[in-house]
Amino acid sequence: MFVVNGIVYAGEPKGPLKVTCIKILEDRMMLVTFSTAQSWTEA
Repeated sequence: MFVVNGIVYAGEPKGPLKVTCIKILEDRMMLVTFSTAQSWTEA
């Protein structure tokens, strides 16, 4: 466990998160892929 800004997290802290790819999609959406291979979409 570790604490960041008063919030307790389970597990161990990971290294810095890096953006590896940004794609602009239709309907004004954006797909962001991170160095952990996780994706995030924002409308």
